[in-house]
Amino acid sequence: MKAQKENYFSDNIINFRNAYHLYYSNKGKVLRMNLKIKASDKLSKKDKDQLIKIQSNLLQIISDYRIKYNSRNPDIDYVKSKLFSDTISSNSVIDNYIEFKNYIRQHSKNIKKQSFVQFDYFEENIKDFFSKEKILDEKNYFNFINYLESKDKNYSVGTLKSKMSYFRRFCTFAVKNKYADFEIPKTNTYKSYSYQNKNVETLRKEELKFLISKLDDKTLLKRHLTVLSLFLFQCFTSLRYSDLIQITPKFKGNKTIKLISKKTGSEIFIYLDDFLIRLLELNDYNLNIYSNTHYNLILQQIFTIFAETQKSLKETVDVTEQTVSGLYSEFTPKTNKFERYKLFSSHSGRRTFITMQIEMNTPFPDIMTMTGHKNFDILKEYLDIYNKQKAGEKNMISNKMYKIITGKRIKI
Repeated sequence: MKAQKENYFSDNIINFRNAYHLYYSNKGKVLRMNLKIKASDKLSKKDKDQLIKIQSNLLQIISDYRIKYNSRNPDIDYVKSKLFSDTISSNSVIDNYIEFKNYIRQHSKNIKKQSFVQFDYFEENIKDFFSKEKILDEKNYFNFINYLESKDKNYSVGTLKSKMSYFRRFCTFAVKNKYADFEIPKTNTYKSYSYQNKNVETLRKEELKFLISKLDDKTLLKRHLTVLSLFLFQCFTSLRYSDLIQITPKFKGNKTIKLISKKTGSEIFIYLDDFLIRLLELNDYNLNIYSNTHYNLILQQIFTIFAETQKSLKETVDVTEQTVSGLYSEFTPKTNKFERYKLFSSHSGRRTFITMQIEMNTPFPDIMTMTGHKNFDILKEYLDIYNKQKAGEKNMISNKMYKIITGKRIKI
């Protein structure tokens, strides 16, 4: 369809496909920018003023260039750079983000639906912050990071990393499409929290037995039974959640499941026994049901319910070393104590499997084959925690012996 020039706005505003575009050409190259104003015979005063202002801005750029360079007309790239850099502040960051999200949806067909759920949550952050801070520039880039890391947001480290990943992609899109003009830092700018002696909370044998018995509990809601069966599958296979959701009905009837780890790329083989088949049949071999966030939310509901009858889940543990803001939503600096049932997540299934294997004296090369670990140092963390727990148990035994012999208890 041929572009029709609108006489009212001279040669620089054209009516193309029923919308007004800014138009400039030089040496066979053309700049045509959609102004997102519908072409009509009766424009509002606001739209007219906006078109005149944009046209005047373009003419001023051309005039300044001609004065500086002996009446030569600027090339297209120069006009683009000047025009967009001059109009950045008037662009809506929120509109830019929505355009970015639509672009991702159109060009990322392999992204799963649950990933876009997180994307929608991140959109709320963009709208909240940039409703006050209109400009996307280097200053607000760092201000937005501080906003995400603020105590009132209380995000976990994993959530912060996820949101920063989305933000950096958005900034790259904005700069590339001339919605913003600043150099994006090459390194990750979210705080790299470090802490030692991580509180890796795992299920004990009697607790695992208790969870298995709950598979027959008719009072459980359907979603609770579903997540319980998925969590038990993790406990007995060590699967990360990203690998767990790879299991689909195509594996029905197989005695072995072969997966490629999403995190490490390692091959993972799962040999199905009667118990694992039972867990799969409860979900018709489809384990891709919930997003990780939704899964953890329901898992917390389950453990809250189970803690009422399973007393060990209510035991408190000291998380003094866990100084990460937002890691635990009910962190209380005065006591540093948490009830164990509040510390379980989808990854606790994998932790439980590894801890059980260490207790069973399974050789580490065999554990690494089953878990897909490539680095022994990572697996060694579990051994250190196990040894620390055992040292604590030995101390309790020594204390008990002393009490039996002397009738007195050692003060620790």
